[in-house]
Amino acid sequence: MSPLQPGPVSSISPHGGKLVNRLLEGEAREEAIARAEHLPKLNVGEWEASDIEIIAVGAASPLEGFLNFDDYESVVNSMHLTSGLPWTIPLTLTVTEDFAGRVKEGDDVAIYGPDGTLLAILHVESKFRYNKANEAVQVYGTDDEKHPGVAALMKRGEFALGGTLDVINLPPHDDFVEYRLTPAQSREAFRKRGWRR
Repeated sequence: MSPLQPGPVSSISPHGGKLVNRLLEGEAREEAIARAEHLPKLNVGEWEASDIEIIAVGAASPLEGFLNFDDYESVVNSMHLTSGLPWTIPLTLTVTEDFAGRVKEGDDVAIYGPDGTLLAILHVESKFRYNKANEAVQVYGTDDEKHPGVAALMKRGEFALGGTLDVINLPPHDDFVEYRLTPAQSREAFRKRGWRR
């Protein structure tokens, strides 16, 4: 059976029933850029920048930001969000103990990508130390650092910050630009072509 066939469009509901868009536009975006100058600054790597992008465009719907403690624990231990929705990989923003000591729940943090681009503002709703070894075993089935996922996990910060994101810029890309469609853009392309499941 072909996944996409010509004919009447049958739209599939987004995971969780809501297609998220956390990308700011217009005046809200300009205000966030100005506000970011006065916030604690967090530089992130490609892993976190990619997570910010998929949250922003709705590819991680229904998430609107990084997992808080309760959702993190639920995902790692039961492969579900606290809402009961299946979710198998925890999306976390990890930080060093030093950085975690400088922010508290209720603070906002400006997040910058590997190239210095202002990506987002995180509204910190949760700050917690997480158990990397437990996450490795529960998510990857091993704590052996020969596994690339485990190796990457073990290099991450000791604390996680959870909360909603206001995304200002997506990470820049110069490859396959014409194929980088958001879920909303993909749905529109399918609709225009009359594709259905």
